[in-house]
Amino acid sequence: MFRSLNLFWNNSARKSRQRASSKRVKNNLQFDRLEQRELLALVAGGLRINATIVQNQSQVAFASASDGRSVAVWTHVFSSSDTDIYAQRFDSAGNKAGNEIRVANSGRRESLPDVAMKSDGSFVVTWVDQVTSSNEDIKALRFTSAGASRGSVINVTTSTKNETTPSVAIANNGTFVIGYQQDFTSSDSDVLARRFNDAGLSLNSLIVSSSPFLNETYPDVAMAPDGRFAISYSSSNSNGDVLVRRFSATASVVNTHAVANGTAKQVNPRISMDNNANTMVVWNQLVGSDDDIIARRISNTGALGTVITVANTTNFEIAPDVSCKRDGTAFAVSYFQTNDFSNRIVELTNSGTVRNRSTISSGVVFERTAIAFGSGGNYQVAFTKPSTAWDVFKRKGVLS
Repeated sequence: MFRSLNLFWNNSARKSRQRASSKRVKNNLQFDRLEQRELLALVAGGLRINATIVQNQSQVAFASASDGRSVAVWTHVFSSSDTDIYAQRFDSAGNKAGNEIRVANSGRRESLPDVAMKSDGSFVVTWVDQVTSSNEDIKALRFTSAGASRGSVINVTTSTKNETTPSVAIANNGTFVIGYQQDFTSSDSDVLARRFNDAGLSLNSLIVSSSPFLNETYPDVAMAPDGRFAISYSSSNSNGDVLVRRFSATASVVNTHAVANGTAKQVNPRISMDNNANTMVVWNQLVGSDDDIIARRISNTGALGTVITVANTTNFEIAPDVSCKRDGTAFAVSYFQTNDFSNRIVELTNSGTVRNRSTISSGVVFERTAIAFGSGGNYQVAFTKPSTAWDVFKRKGVLS
């Protein structure tokens, strides 16, 4: 499998490694105990994102603008020693706009892309560049709403240490933040970030979390239109915690929240913000003998909401992603379920009331899905699935 899968599994099972294949499922048709019926909110069918189909595609990420335009980025396997980053734009109806964009194809291994889209449809892509066999850096490139590159490739990091798992978010004025994990030593990883203006010039560097006694991993960045942002990450102790650090629009620290710090394994957080900087965090958590999907809201004043159980069957639910409806009234969570290798989605109100549950696709590749709201209640979810080879797809949904 690709390195993203190894990174995910290593992070999610750093202290409590378990194999999904050893799980005995009593009933493959059992739905989440929160809701005993499955309601379909997704539009039928799906659209293959990639046009190039001769090799494997995976590691898809997705972003949308407020008018419904969107963009997907993914990793394309060019050869056994060379992977590239591609992108595809979509119009507000979800149809392809223009051709595939080759974002990065240096001849080295480029992987683990992420993308953020501004309200005018312009976007920023970030990825990992394997400079040498022992050194990975973070790169970024800006694009216009028409898909033309803006300026040259940005060297987000240039140290001799490994930097990986980048995440990017952007404000309406074009200011963007890229969070990433740096392997400070072989036993100590930290979460750092850099902030850039619309011209791609560095504004400042941020140390999000750098305890010498803990491994801080897998950052995810979310940003409100006015530039306020938050970064979620995992912090390892005997179990694993989920933390969120919130920042003002000028990058001053507002607060740090221990969103999940119980006695169970709590890892792989993902984060989303609505237009008013209210934040929703999701993660997978060991409950009994299997992992469930959990969520928690942080208001824009810093108030922690109650813990919400999103999915909790007797199977393993892992690798979540989350997106908030822009008006802040609801959110949607996608995740991977192990019993039938399916990607699923749950639509909820902020209080945790389930509106709909859907199966995105079954028989899929074990990778995280990517979900993003566009205009109103319209969202799209992207995923990897075996087809001609491994291809990346997307489906549309509507949350009423």
